[in-house]
Amino acid sequence: ISIYTLEELEPSMASPEKTLDRIEKVAEQLVEDNKFMVIIGGEHNIPAGSVRPYAKKYKDLTVLQIDAHADLRDEFEDSRFNHACGMRRCREMAKKVVQCGLRSVSQEEMDFVKEKGLEKDLFFMPGFDVKKIVSRCTDHVYLSFDLDGMDPAYIPATGTPEPGGLNYYQVLDLFRELTKQKKVVGADFVELAPIPGFHAPDFTVARMIYKLLGY
Repeated sequence: ISIYTLEELEPSMASPEKTLDRIEKVAEQLVEDNKFMVIIGGEHNIPAGSVRPYAKKYKDLTVLQIDAHADLRDEFEDSRFNHACGMRRCREMAKKVVQCGLRSVSQEEMDFVKEKGLEKDLFFMPGFDVKKIVSRCTDHVYLSFDLDGMDPAYIPATGTPEPGGLNYYQVLDLFRELTKQKKVVGADFVELAPIPGFHAPDFTVARMIYKLLGY
């Protein structure tokens, strides 16, 4: 398998929406070329841009989110494209969103979940049943991995750590079952905030990306 690393995408200083448009254009080209895209990025609003071309191509698309937070706010800090709104925007594009690893949600988000009847698509820790999670996904899956979904003992290098998350082998079990049962079409790994001089979290993320590609 050949792996090619594109040049870094320069964010737009004008607005988050402009940056998402840039992400969408790159993703659109990779989808058109039948490449398997893995985005390594910062804030978890990135899939609000990268998911768009996948949702257009795969009408049954599921976004499978690994995250400590639900990211289902409609607006946060006067923006609908804040990182706390990423999965709310994805729900407007994809067929469905399945969320696992959750430990922290707001009342606003739970009100939305109950209003839309989405309870079966949210998996809170410590409950982590790989087969149940994968069974909630449709045939085509885009994986969106906020690294605070893992326990901070494994990934302390993130901006919003929450105790009680996934460990390395739970993540690999999910990757293995997901790629065995479904067609994974693209992925992003976001919210890594490297700690100078402490390389273990960076290496762990790199290894998980290679594992996903291998599976």
